[in-house]
Amino acid sequence: MKRKKIKFNPYSSTARTEALEMEETAFARNIDYINQQSELPSFVYRDKKIIDFLNEIDMNGNILDIGERNRLTERIEEAFDIKIDSTSGDLDELYWSITDTNKFTKSYDIIIFSHVIEHLFNPLLALKKVRWYMKPDALLIICTPIKPHFVPWGKGHFHEFDDYRFKELIERAGLKIIQWEKFSNYRLNTWRSYRGFRPLLRMFYKEQSFVKIQIKNK
Repeated sequence: MKRKKIKFNPYSSTARTEALEMEETAFARNIDYINQQSELPSFVYRDKKIIDFLNEIDMNGNILDIGERNRLTERIEEAFDIKIDSTSGDLDELYWSITDTNKFTKSYDIIIFSHVIEHLFNPLLALKKVRWYMKPDALLIICTPIKPHFVPWGKGHFHEFDDYRFKELIERAGLKIIQWEKFSNYRLNTWRSYRGFRPLLRMFYKEQSFVKIQIKNK
């Protein structure tokens, strides 16, 4: 007896439901992992440096944090006694939504893009989308690793930039850099983190960057 083939229809309601369940499960694991990592000394130090950098900025007005709410979002809210909106959805897609605490906010004075851009498949698309939400004089704060080309990428990163490529990306998105600071937090990790040649390279050559950006006037 010939076995009947069962065709899989990716557009069926069952397939869509299963895909959504898998995505939600994966996201829950990612958020749990992020929250666990956020209490490590190197992450606490990094968040403190970000808050020190933000201290130079007037943190009044509408503020958006790109990405799902996490421990850094909470730390910034606690440090400045403010409420911050966040995003939900896939940032590699053209459409994603905002969790709006102020209701019906259309544009923002400050947008924080911390350690997200290196995880995206299409950072240029994301930056162009972020521009839609920026007021004409808004500040975009990007925090991301910067490294020479010979240093290997971190696990889970799809883009890590050197100075030249990062500047070109910002320029291509119609933005301009007005302040750029760097520091290293990789040396705060325990000796267990440096088993192998590649982790040692990252310790000496990879830096964290805080970049203050505005829309480029044509």
